[in-house]
Amino acid sequence: MMTLIVCCITLNIILVSVRQTPANIYDKPGQTAKIQCSHNIPNYYRILWYKKLERQLQLLGYMDYGNASPEPGLDVKMDGDASQGRNCTLTIENLSVNSSAVYFCAAIQKPPRLTSLLCSFLSLDGTISVLKQW
Repeated sequence: MMTLIVCCITLNIILVSVRQTPANIYDKPGQTAKIQCSHNIPNYYRILWYKKLERQLQLLGYMDYGNASPEPGLDVKMDGDASQGRNCTLTIENLSVNSSAVYFCAAIQKPPRLTSLLCSFLSLDGTISVLKQW
């Protein structure tokens, strides 16, 4: 006699999204580029900003509510509000060849259940292309 055991697992998936705009920026060296980020995660008030360098991520800083915490020594500013549905802006100052990179804004629901990242590529001419969204 064969016994069949069926296990049913119910997953409660909360859909979260992080949006990063604009899709394209055209700027020249020495200019300033601005990228906006927002999320729809209830009761979460932090947005993190990263820059992808060859094989690692560099933390540029983060926003808690409306309080900016940029990493020291970087030509970036953060302003706005990291609350749900609000805009947080990363300003990259004095664009140069080294500004050409993949930039991420990220938000994590607390307790961490699902992470949503949006990846953009900022080219030397300032073009931002969305590469992948998780």
